[in-house]
Amino acid sequence: VSLFATGLGRPRMMALAGDGTLYITRRGTNDVVALKDKDGDGKSDETKVVAKDLEHVHGIALRGDQLFLALPAKILLAERSAA
Repeated sequence: VSLFATGLGRPRMMALAGDGTLYITRRGTNDVVALKDKDGDGKSDETKVVAKDLEHVHGIALRGDQLFLALPAKILLAERSAA
């Protein structure tokens, strides 16, 4: 077991895209971040907020280039390229 990323606050759920991007929902910050290992060393080199202001965002799922995000009373859909 090795460390992939730190400083993420309170990560909750994860979904891994086919291109290796790891998407994480975070409690407390109410956002979704994308983590990338650009140099292939097994550690995240880039952390980017891809969705924000999502009160109590919890679940996450991927289908192709679509990102589904579960909130308490609704499901949101975003294109990964736009996120």
